[in-house]
Amino acid sequence: MSNQNNYINREAHDKTKGFRLQKLRALELMVESEKLPDNSVMFWAIEKHEDIFQMNDGDITLEENKSYSESSSFTFNSVEVKKALISFIDLWIHYEYSEKLVLNFYSTNKIGKENASNAITIEDIKLPKGKMLELAQESDLSKDFIEAAKKFISHWIKETYSEKSKQFIAVTSWKPTNWKTFFKLITWKFEQPNEVELNNTILEKIKACKWFSSSIDNGREEYIKARLMDELDSRQSKTDFFNRVISKAEVELIFIKAKSGNQIKKDDALWKMWNSIEVPNDKRNVVEKLKSRWSDINDKDILVFSKKAVQGGIERESYSGEKDFMSLRYRVFDFCENKLIEILESNPSIENLYSPESFIDEVFNFAKFEIEKLQEVFQYSYKTDSLIYNIIFELIDNCYLAFDDE
Repeated sequence: MSNQNNYINREAHDKTKGFRLQKLRALELMVESEKLPDNSVMFWAIEKHEDIFQMNDGDITLEENKSYSESSSFTFNSVEVKKALISFIDLWIHYEYSEKLVLNFYSTNKIGKENASNAITIEDIKLPKGKMLELAQESDLSKDFIEAAKKFISHWIKETYSEKSKQFIAVTSWKPTNWKTFFKLITWKFEQPNEVELNNTILEKIKACKWFSSSIDNGREEYIKARLMDELDSRQSKTDFFNRVISKAEVELIFIKAKSGNQIKKDDALWKMWNSIEVPNDKRNVVEKLKSRWSDINDKDILVFSKKAVQGGIERESYSGEKDFMSLRYRVFDFCENKLIEILESNPSIENLYSPESFIDEVFNFAKFEIEKLQEVFQYSYKTDSLIYNIIFELIDNCYLAFDDE
């Protein structure tokens, strides 16, 4: 395949937002590969061209993963759908219009109706009857859908590139058959399991996998999942293709090692993730964040929590440069962020359900539980309950965590 066709490199997009969903989806695809013939040659990677890259005997599957609050929905003109379709067109050009290319759009959200937009007004788009994203999945695309889709996408490409770009020239010259071929490449997956549901699904699929022996491996499904996750993390920064990807044979080998009891603990390499996290915009300290949610918080609690934040800051400085501590701190951040989002989405008025102390305890217990599971695989020299508790308050004080959406 030619590499002469340039396209926007989307491999360096925000690595924290939805990153857990990417990895879990990749793990799900890895475990599901056991259903294919034993001689199948398969590879996986994350953030290569798209969120997930899969090669199966030479055929390429590229997948975008999107996870937003349950109340939100996607339309054809949603920003994330727009970006995905432009990216898919880039990639189809890059892969020389291969009809074997598979493009997946995986989202936890529902499909919504189109809203008024500049694109509709400027391009005089006449929307077909029905939801555009549902019409895009029909086996025989209607003339009205193709005409509207062409105008939408041409408008977006003009905004992203220019009218002189090869992408714009290409899509404006496509015939209806080209549009039909392009949309047949795309599999739209809406209302899919979120991160929590997917995590549980993967554990069940691991236990049901033919490489897993229930009589020998019982209880080791968490270890297998963690090892697969670690392989994804450790290879993400590699540039060489074969160092970057994980093969089907390597996935099976992880199951075999679990069966043999070969569970040598490794160093957790996620200390590297701090280099990819953007500096937060929220500059409030721990006291300001507490008062913004619990206006009646008493002075005693403020004093205790402030002290914990100071202790956490001192500990962070004393362990500066220690990769083991930095990995633990990142894991605490990752788990707490996920738990905070989960709680806030299901209970927006947390001040009516939790006291400041009980809310922190809820987040702490979740992080502690998840880290204890990781200890089956990784060695954390500095892990204690008080250290984890202090890390949480230090992360709140240093802008990384908050009790709201800011």
